[in-house]
Amino acid sequence: MPPTKTTEGLALEQVLDQITATKAQLSIFEDRLAGLLDQLSTALDDGEIDPKFSHEDWTFTHSEGRKTWTYPETVKKHIKTLQELSQTDGTATVKNGAPYWIVKAPAI
Repeated sequence: MPPTKTTEGLALEQVLDQITATKAQLSIFEDRLAGLLDQLSTALDDGEIDPKFSHEDWTFTHSEGRKTWTYPETVKKHIKTLQELSQTDGTATVKNGAPYWIVKAPAI
């Protein structure tokens, strides 16, 4: 099969190679960033920095995280029943998010 060209002129094989290389690098950077953010959190816990500050025109703001709620099983079942009823009778509306790709590295 001849190579398929994308709108930018790259062969599809090249696009896929660039995606996988970029994802591999991204994973390395995310791991590095996580370790650095842990060190920043330690500095915050130790009182060395404020929860909001700037450094070389970059703004850093610490967030306590999003609150989530855990409900008793009876409440969960009741909510699920109401949701299904609303979907069935048409009072619920469907929203689709933006389409996206999932690219996973092979299992090691």
